[in-house]
Amino acid sequence: MNQRQMILKLLPSLRARLLPDGRVVLTRKFIDGVNEFQKAWAGPVAVYMLAKTTEAGEMDDVSVCPKDLSFHIEVLSFPDIVRAITADLSAVVLLSLDDFRQSGLWAVCRQHGIACSYISEYSLATRKQIIDATTRNPLKRVRRRFWENNEERKRRAAVAGATGLQCNGTPTYDCYRDLCPETILYFDTRVTEDLLATEEDISRRLIRLSSTRPLKLLFSGRLAPVKGSRHLLEVAKELRRLNVDFHLSICGDGESKHAMSQTIQAEQLGRYVSLNGVLDFRRDLVPFVKSEIDLFICCHPQGDPSCTYLETMSCGVPIAGYDNEAFAGVVRSSGSGWMAPMNRPDELARIVLQIQRTPELLRENSYSALAFAKRHTFNRTVSRRIGHLRALDARSAGASRGDRMADGLPEAWKERAGVNGN
Repeated sequence: MNQRQMILKLLPSLRARLLPDGRVVLTRKFIDGVNEFQKAWAGPVAVYMLAKTTEAGEMDDVSVCPKDLSFHIEVLSFPDIVRAITADLSAVVLLSLDDFRQSGLWAVCRQHGIACSYISEYSLATRKQIIDATTRNPLKRVRRRFWENNEERKRRAAVAGATGLQCNGTPTYDCYRDLCPETILYFDTRVTEDLLATEEDISRRLIRLSSTRPLKLLFSGRLAPVKGSRHLLEVAKELRRLNVDFHLSICGDGESKHAMSQTIQAEQLGRYVSLNGVLDFRRDLVPFVKSEIDLFICCHPQGDPSCTYLETMSCGVPIAGYDNEAFAGVVRSSGSGWMAPMNRPDELARIVLQIQRTPELLRENSYSALAFAKRHTFNRTVSRRIGHLRALDARSAGASRGDRMADGLPEAWKERAGVNGN
């Protein structure tokens, strides 16, 4: 079958908010990503999403009319999503391993002879760290951890049963690659080639670095406990105690912003720390980081494969952060960055002190960060992922449909996929 007739069907873990006028609220990052998939796939792309049950939004939410998008999108119930992915057998399906509802869909796809790949982002260790960072009640923490242990068995079965797996970051790649022979590793980013810093950008920025100007630090992202945003101010207080001349720009918004503002005022940190709000990624944030920032401070208390890592490195800026498993994988893969023990802002501050004392080390890590980011731009990453999906489809089509069909789905998988009695 001609590749252009093959439909790529995406089932993200992200949910959409439906508005009364028929418009849909999505994140700008998600739309940009699917647009790039649409161009690289060179055929129909369909997105099926569940509806949001809350009004809570993201920093880059936008309201769009579905007919104005380059791809097809529907917001459906889960049973209707299951029916949608099997309605046309000329398809490749990209599933999310981080949506527990989808862990049985590999079996549905296999029964219909459809190639499918999962995207994985959060390892079991990271999911437990997120629980610890967001759940105060100790009994709820125990219950949620137990639930995640049970889910991990289902995830591993899904990876083993799927046609392929795409791992965002090293944590799940290290966990699951032996379960699925068709596994690839990628690093999430929104930075295209035209946004990359140059070596000249790094030279211009660092030539001004001396003992006569403050070390310019940055955090950008959601201001929430799960991102360790409150730890940033502990780092700042320790840097002040160590007599480091610095300025920390904090870009973003979230539930911790008000408390952080109060702490800045109460601790008299206004000279050292500024809350800059949400900056437009392409127009404001990237140029600001490329021209003004020496070092990114990352206090993530868990190992989610945040796009922050690669996007910062794309600006030629290295990162000092906690040694969560995602950042540790980036440091190991790139040879750039510094790690402090988890939840030790004092140790992170001491690393910053050493970096200030050895500017040549900062320079070397800046160039290494940019070199790594150049190999993993948004365009290159999407091209690799689409190539992987095409190869899975070709490999699946090479087998007879009878060989690819399950003898019958286990009842547990039918119930999980929401197809019993339908």
